Amino acid sequence: MKIGEVISKRIYDLLEKQKVTQYRIKKDMAIPHSTWINLTRAKNQSANIKTIFQVCKGLGISVRDFFDDPIFENEALEID
Repeated sequence: MKIGEVISKRIYDLLEKQKVTQYRIKKDMAIPHSTWINLTRAKNQSANIKTIFQVCKGLGISVRDFFDDPIFENEALEID
């Protein structure tokens, strides 16, 4: 699995867990629609840390909480 796919999956998992809609989180994060699409459709293979911070802020979690998931421990994770 590629890093973009993992980030996208994690975002969707967190949205579902917190019962937050994509519309609401995009509004709270104030990031461009195109950036959101790239993140959630796994088109962005190199999400920058600023964007991850914005996602975390919108979800009300820390960056540590975002990455604290077994999905990021996958040894077969492709980072290129």
